[in-house]
Amino acid sequence: MNLLTKLNQAGTTIAMVTHSPSDAEYSQRIIHLFDGHVVTENVIQGSMAHA
Repeated sequence: MNLLTKLNQAGTTIAMVTHSPSDAEYSQRIIHLFDGHVVTENVIQGSMAHA
């Protein structure tokens, strides 16, 4: 996760798919899907990705 965070801070877009809430905490945005459709989209303020 540290490597992905560093890459993102350097300007690289990271698209991560996970079922892990602890890994999702690193993200700046969380999109929940169900049967291929967007159910919710949340922008995270103060995520670990900014640390």
